[in-house]
Amino acid sequence: YNLVRSRRKSLALIVKADNTLEVRSPLGMPKWRIDRFVQEKAVWINRKRQENQTQVPIRQETAETAVQADRFIHERIVHLMHLHQLPAPGKIMIKDLISRWGSCSKTGTISINRRCASLPVALLDYVILHEFCHISQLNHGPAFWQLLSHHIPDAKERRRQLRQYRLVARSDRRTTS
Repeated sequence: YNLVRSRRKSLALIVKADNTLEVRSPLGMPKWRIDRFVQEKAVWINRKRQENQTQVPIRQETAETAVQADRFIHERIVHLMHLHQLPAPGKIMIKDLISRWGSCSKTGTISINRRCASLPVALLDYVILHEFCHISQLNHGPAFWQLLSHHIPDAKERRRQLRQYRLVARSDRRTTS
């Protein structure tokens, strides 16, 4: 594994798309303790590596398809805002994000990843509604999940389905075969 030490308080594991393992550790943590932590998490690490092998890669839109993707996402946002009577965000941005499906800032700006247009519509709707719920609940606490479940009763299942997709960075040349 690749060890990254920083001013953090706890250990963290990251299984990257190429199945390499990164361990993030507090500065003074002994190596033996880090090794033991990695061994204790072996089942989880192997499961994540298996998931990486079965995930569907979602690549960056071409210049030609980006306009269509933006239009499609915008239409879904407008549809969902009316259907669910959602509060208007401060601003809506559709752009190519490298590591996330969407985000919501403290000022109410919602960003949706342009690549979401490649997802099944039910999962695109999940991402949009997830971010809209952050306008009133800026965290992932119980009130957030309750609000999201009000709009999408099968939110947990859609979240599970979304994990079957992986955003592919521009430099990631792996194929799906």
